[in-house]
Amino acid sequence: MQVYRAVALAGETVAEAKEASSRPPDERREFLDLRNRDAGDRACPCGIAGLHVRLKFTRGVCVPLEIVPIGQSVTKQDVHHRAGQRAVCPWPDAQREVGLASGEPPTARGYPPSVFAVIPKLVEQAGVSANRGSITGIYTVLLHEENDPIGELAKSVLDGHITLSRELAGRGHYPAIDVLNSISRVAQRVCSADHSAARRRFTELYARWRDAEELIALGTYHPGADRRTDEAVAYHDKLETFLKQNAAEQVPLTDSVRQLMEAIS
Repeated sequence: MQVYRAVALAGETVAEAKEASSRPPDERREFLDLRNRDAGDRACPCGIAGLHVRLKFTRGVCVPLEIVPIGQSVTKQDVHHRAGQRAVCPWPDAQREVGLASGEPPTARGYPPSVFAVIPKLVEQAGVSANRGSITGIYTVLLHEENDPIGELAKSVLDGHITLSRELAGRGHYPAIDVLNSISRVAQRVCSADHSAARRRFTELYARWRDAEELIALGTYHPGADRRTDEAVAYHDKLETFLKQNAAEQVPLTDSVRQLMEAIS
């Protein structure tokens, strides 16, 4: 199956992309995170400079989703499109300036109503095509605060979200994914029954460890007081080992599921 990828590089990353264009091919592919793509994949990076006129910036973020359907019209086979937005957060800020300049009233955190109306339309362009192929959208959202309105809106319209934790990153935990705050609404439909059961078991053990972590740090944890907490503490090292992975390490899905089973057994 042919795969097309359109990647939006927003803000300062455009300058980085220009500098990367002079590098050897292998380094350019690494910059775009496309080095592991199949031989038949095609990539189209789209740069949107942070100093562009705000109206132009708001349109530039939509370019990848406008490019990828071209493959459906020119290809006679099923095509899977991946539209990646390197930085979605600058887009609401740019749209806020455009909206306020046009006379819209500010609402949550100063964002005008147009921001909250356009984001669902932008996200919902991705999905399965009625004719052939599909579009998968991968968006990066920077949260300014815990209850950031843009982040909450993104969580409500996306099929799932992976939350990165600054606390885990500070501990040297890579990738710094907070599994307890990361949710997939389609996991039950794409995972086998055994995989789903193992995932729920892993989450339960890890959640109990996080609850007991502060007690352990304060020295108030007493083994034997709660059997399920003791079980989570005993499994902690295996859980942490499973969650850590080097950037250059590649693990097939079947091996990952097997390691998940081993971590909770």
